[in-house]
Amino acid sequence: MTINIEDELRVGMRDQVAGLTLGTDILGEATRRHQRRTAVQRSAYAAGVVGLAGALAAIVAVGGVQTPAGRPPAATAATPQMQLASAIAASENISYRLKITVGDKANPKAWGSATGAYDPATSTGYLTEQQTDGPTRYYQRLINGALFLGISGGTVWKQERSNGNFRYTDILNGAAASSADPAQLFKALRQAGAKITKTNAGSYHFTSATPFDNESASGTDLLVGDVTLDKNKRIAKVTTESTHKGQFKPGKKGGLAFNDTFVVTVEMSDYGTPVKVEKPTKVVVAK
Repeated sequence: MTINIEDELRVGMRDQVAGLTLGTDILGEATRRHQRRTAVQRSAYAAGVVGLAGALAAIVAVGGVQTPAGRPPAATAATPQMQLASAIAASENISYRLKITVGDKANPKAWGSATGAYDPATSTGYLTEQQTDGPTRYYQRLINGALFLGISGGTVWKQERSNGNFRYTDILNGAAASSADPAQLFKALRQAGAKITKTNAGSYHFTSATPFDNESASGTDLLVGDVTLDKNKRIAKVTTESTHKGQFKPGKKGGLAFNDTFVVTVEMSDYGTPVKVEKPTKVVVAK
């Protein structure tokens, strides 16, 4: 999760809560996991591999869908691209519950999961991450755009600078990134560049191949995914299999080649349900 473990330890994560103390063993474990997550994130993403917002390279050519205020469109357009665009428009600017799982092709849930809820109208919500490599849970709370970060076993929360959204870039080893952020997901799905096919009345399949070239590395992002709609023709589930292939440039990680594949599943439900979040009582404001 987006929590600087070293800084967090310095501001009082040893406090007791509910009869539990965050002792040195737990702190060490959390620090080691943070370091592992950082290593994974840097190796797979410092190369310019930026998750779905870049990898999808824009899945759907919308052609401009206009949505009257308060009236989400039904997915009845003639082409799969327009139908999916209509479903996206119906899923935006409304509260929802969220579940994210990350893993590999052999086990899509291998790395862990995160669950929560979010209301884009008020920038309020919560997100709880549970990894499979330990019992520690990581918490995010958004209250009117203010972001609070916490960890199981501690009473002190850290308030971070925020743009009104969750920090997706560090949860679940960094693999979730923008591929788990519905706002970025919808943005990417609106753009042109991928092949969209309708597999049945409520689901779509997409493929995309996008080259990238930046100061760290160059290569290609390959993406294969499926989108499922609910009975109201809103986005219910998006599963993406991302393969990032390329080579670091000279002076960057020795110019080594990389080929990373992971699976991210995002499930959205209970659209329109009110989201209420309690403000933490002990907070340290990040400088």
